Amino acid sequence: MLGLVVFANLCIGAFFLPRLLKTLFGVESLFTRSNLFLLNSTFWAAMAALTHICVDPLVKSAYLLRCHYGESLASGADLLAELKEEKCSHGAGIIVLILVGALLLTGIPPAMAGNAGAGPAIANPAVSAQKLDKTIEQVIGGPEFAWRLPRAAQKKHELPGFLRSVIDLVKEWADYAGKLIARFLQWLADILPKFKPDKEGASSVFGFRDYVFPLMYGLLAIFLSVGGVCLWRQLRRRREADPVAVLPALVVEADLSDENVKADELSEERWRAMAGELLAGGELRLGLRALYLACLAFLAQERLIAIAFYKSNRDYERELVRFSHALPEVAASFSRNVALFERVWYGMHKLEPGTVETFTANFERIVSGVRQG
Repeated sequence: MLGLVVFANLCIGAFFLPRLLKTLFGVESLFTRSNLFLLNSTFWAAMAALTHICVDPLVKSAYLLRCHYGESLASGADLLAELKEEKCSHGAGIIVLILVGALLLTGIPPAMAGNAGAGPAIANPAVSAQKLDKTIEQVIGGPEFAWRLPRAAQKKHELPGFLRSVIDLVKEWADYAGKLIARFLQWLADILPKFKPDKEGASSVFGFRDYVFPLMYGLLAIFLSVGGVCLWRQLRRRREADPVAVLPALVVEADLSDENVKADELSEERWRAMAGELLAGGELRLGLRALYLACLAFLAQERLIAIAFYKSNRDYERELVRFSHALPEVAASFSRNVALFERVWYGMHKLEPGTVETFTANFERIVSGVRQG
């Protein structure tokens, strides 16, 4: 049990220590980037090795003491060790007393030395025999003399004090829970007089059969209540989810001047409609970007690429290269559109009149190539 507790503490510490260092000092590591290290067998082997290093000295010490006390039953090695300690302590005490006596003898005034033997001797008070026997029994009954008792008189399989207190506490809780259940069953019997036993009968003590029907009806009422609450919550979630699913497609409008706009925020048709409105209004640069986002949305809809914030245009090109053996025209047309878009959007080149037509023609080649492929 101690090994399991130490192993759990080491695992928890190894999991939270890198995050604590990142929070306090900004230290980034493999342990803070992903939790997949928990699936690594090396991590668990290291934790098991650290647990062994922590618990092994304590286990060896416990076995050493058990062997020492077991051998001491025949050899008395524990008593010899205590006697050595007492002799050392007594020897040190005797040396201290000798030094203190020498100092006192050398420092006593003559007047006090002359009157030292003049005082009357004080006799020790008499001790009754009963009190003396009681004191001897208390001393002999101490734990340091328990090894002298015969084996038959010693208690076997006695639990330690902590385990005994835990078992007593569990028994108290079990008795209390049993009393609560009995009171609940009695309450059910009182509110359902139909199933109460006949007081005129031979026996007035309730039995298990007297509680069967009230208990069945009580459990049935609880199950029906819980089922009704779950059904009501499920219906409520459906009612709340239905209108929300339709709102984004109708209300959301994208700001094309924002660099954080994602292509999957709108559908291909909506991007095309927005591009047509912008090109008709003279916003050629924003209109070209709307067409580019429409192209990305179409490719994502066809599961040829995956839209993400961290991806660049070259990342999308590399994703399409995987399908170049089956869709060669799609990858080539998309690369040409990326070059046109980056020259206009990120570069200083002016948008020429034929750029939009070229971009649209490449877009149509992409759509036809995907649908034919």
